[in-house]
Parts: sequence; C-alpha cells; structure tokens
Amino acid sequence: SRHGQRVLGRRATCALSAVAVAVYVGSTLCPSFCAAWLWCPASVSPQLSETPQRRARLARLARLPCAAEGKVPAERPTPPNSANMMIQQAAEAAVSAYRAGILRQSVRLRWELVCDPVKKTEGGMEVFLSETLAMAKSFTEALQLPGGAPMREVRVTAADEVGVVSGDVGMLLYRISEEAWQDAAVLYLAGRTTVLQNSVAQFISGMKERLVVLLNSEDAASAWRIEAMGRDCSPGQDGRALLAYCDEFKEESYYLRLFVIKGRPALLFRAYPHPWEVWVENLQGDAVRLMESDQKIFAGDMEKAVLAYEEVQG
Repeated sequence: SRHGQRVLGRRATCALSAVAVAVYVGSTLCPSFCAAWLWCPASVSPQLSETPQRRARLARLARLPCAAEGKVPAERPTPPNSANMMIQQAAEAAVSAYRAGILRQSVRLRWELVCDPVKKTEGGMEVFLSETLAMAKSFTEALQLPGGAPMREVRVTAADEVGVVSGDVGMLLYRISEEAWQDAAVLYLAGRTTVLQNSVAQFISGMKERLVVLLNSEDAASAWRIEAMGRDCSPGQDGRALLAYCDEFKEESYYLRLFVIKGRPALLFRAYPHPWEVWVENLQGDAVRLMESDQKIFAGDMEKAVLAYEEVQG
C-alpha cells in the first residue's frame, strides 16, 4: 500500500492566512479537518522493524542499478558556486546515503544563494519561506533513485499547526513516485515546535523504509541542531523527544554553511560519503581546503585552522 493508506489531509487555520492545503497520501479521506496533518489510524505504523515486507523492499532497492556502474567513479565534490550545483550535490549525497541504508537524514543548504539575508531579517520567516521554498522543492524533485521509478509530482503542505504563534513555517514536501515504496518526504524549516507534534512523529514512523529528510531545521524560527542532542529545547518542551530526533536524523548527508571568522569568510562543507571540510579563499581568489575530518567540524576548530592558515600566509 502507499504509506499504509494514504490520506487526504487538509489544513485550514488562521496561522498561515487561513490557507487550505492538502496532501495526497491515498484514497481515504480523513474525517477531521480542524488541524494540520490529521492522519487516519490506519496510516500510523510502528517504528522501523525487520518485517518480510521491509526486507523485500530493501532487496528491490539493492537491485536498482548504481549510477556509477560501468563509469568512472564521481570525483570528490567541492563547494558549489551556484544554487543549482548545490541542489544537485545535496540530492546526490542524500540518495547515496539512502542507498547505503540511511533512511533518515539531515541536510543544510546555503539559502543565501537564493535569498538576500536582508529579506529574512526585515521580512521575517514568511518572507524567508516564500523566497526559498522553490529551492526546497527543487531539492525534493532531485531525489531520484538511479534506475528508479519516475516522479509523478511533489505536493506541498504546511506542517506547523501552531503557525505564526511559534514563528515556525515548517513545510512538508512529499515526492510521489510511480512506485509507492520509492516515495520520499522532506520537512523544510521544521523547528522544534513542528517536530515535537505527535502528528509529525506519527507521519515519520509511517514512512517506514522510505527516505525522510530534515532540511534546514537549524534555520527554522524555533531552530535546533543535531549536535545539541536535545539541549536546545525551550522550557516546557520535551527534550527527550527532541533527543530522539537528533539520534534518528544524525546523518548530515549534506551541509553547506558560510561562517565569517576573524573577518575571513569560511565554508563548512560536507557531502556524503566524504569527510567534513573547511574551505577559504586564498589571496588569488582560489578555493583552498584548510582541513577535513570524519566528524563535524565546529567553530573553535575552524577558527584555529583559519588563524594558522593566515599565519603561514603572512
């Protein structure tokens, strides 16, 4: 079945200007329309477990042709210089990780490539969402398995029933494939308030062995980071539940973020299965890889690497 029984869910709340949105997830109409993401009980599945159906689907996934079969292995990627290149790199990294059995992932795109930071500062999260949603949709569309079934469409719905009360504008982008087991879901700008809703946890559980990506959650209004391991909860929020998300989505298959360290721009970059890297520009304007690590590189180590580089360069 397509995600248990796919449910036609609707949301019509004042949180997002009373916009009614619908997600097609089957042929059953959920009886209630008073909140976002109301999934019928039949659509809620237990946590991932070894079942004959799951083993069969994973076996089908393993039989899909690899993009690299019969070809020279792809070169190690370098930080992209355009939004299109970034989106393609990110999708390839996510698909590669999924092919390796990583069903839950986090991705961080450098949104400044498509949106002026001033617009986010002055216009708030709703303007930020309108400026960057096309980027998230392009990423979702690009999650094509090599040799897999064609995509039918990507459907988009608001994910946060609290909406502007929390400031979160999280969105669900659901990629529908010709083969139901190859569907994928992307939760964009899903902050703490969004992911701690029971409906979201039920939806992710119901995705079973399908790919689910948390996209740019650290840029949400109620931002949170994987490495914080639930410690960035607000008072009254369930830190244990957020910790569970951090553990489940701990694989950051793609990450691109610009930092400014001692006045020098530096990029933190990672594309699965390659290491984490720090890049800067030299005096000639060429990109230089300063350091790499199998583990995520944090600001303190980045600063040390930049200062050491500047000392060598004089």
